[in-house]
Amino acid sequence: MSLYITADIGGTSVKLGVADEKGAILARMAVPNPVREQGVDAILEAVSAKIRVFRESYAISGLAVSTAGVVDKNGVVLCAGTNFPGYSGTPLAEKLGALCGLPCTAANDAACAALGEAWLGAGKDASPFVCVTLGAGIGSAILIDGSLLSGASNFAGEIGCLPFEGGILEDFASARALVRSVAKAKNLSESGLDGAKVLDMARAGDPAAQSGVQRQMRALAAGLAAVFLIVDPAVVVIGGGLSAGADVLAPVLEQELSLLRDAAPLPRPRILFSSLGNDAGMLGALSYHLRNKP
Repeated sequence: MSLYITADIGGTSVKLGVADEKGAILARMAVPNPVREQGVDAILEAVSAKIRVFRESYAISGLAVSTAGVVDKNGVVLCAGTNFPGYSGTPLAEKLGALCGLPCTAANDAACAALGEAWLGAGKDASPFVCVTLGAGIGSAILIDGSLLSGASNFAGEIGCLPFEGGILEDFASARALVRSVAKAKNLSESGLDGAKVLDMARAGDPAAQSGVQRQMRALAAGLAAVFLIVDPAVVVIGGGLSAGADVLAPVLEQELSLLRDAAPLPRPRILFSSLGNDAGMLGALSYHLRNKP
């Protein structure tokens, strides 16, 4: 059976694994993402260095990459957020493939999360299916009959960019937004908090953390309401780093959606939280690679 290296390039770290064609991950490692301090070339070198380590022990047939940013079918990063300075315009698949000597594909991280959940996770056999990832930003992707809806400009499904209260939805519903609001309320440094810590505080009954979660889920509900009406999905899967906090987030999200349903007739898709966790992006990148082998 062929083996592949699959990588998930996130805002703070890059996760890598060796997986077979059925999605079994045989080995894994992670490396901090150096892009903010050292630039794009540092990402490429960090990833290729770990790939060289894997290849000492495994015969590898290809490289599958999930990455933040809008990515075209050729694996070029069309645009990326402020967490990735200089990343826009990077021919990621071409560069990594050349550095590693492997056929390489690259796709958007939310699209990969959706493909992973549709293949082996909570979105299996659902159509239409929407995956929304809550991390440093907000990613999202739409699958119809198992195929990604990309749109004319590769922006289809990007609900994080929806206009919202003078900004965009990501400014209010992401993990970074949650941390920012709680840090401000408690007069703390944002550097001492992350999404997981805020959720732990909410579990323990901290009023500021609970209010922050309420505000975050209210914004997310507004974004999802637009998706419900436009796509009418059968299933919505919430993924990303915050998806591990389903016990805190799910009841608040459902409460906020119920309030919106009191004012408008919204569809009622099943809302599930990721069953693949942090592996969704890597497995989805592999699914994309197997579908689009160079």
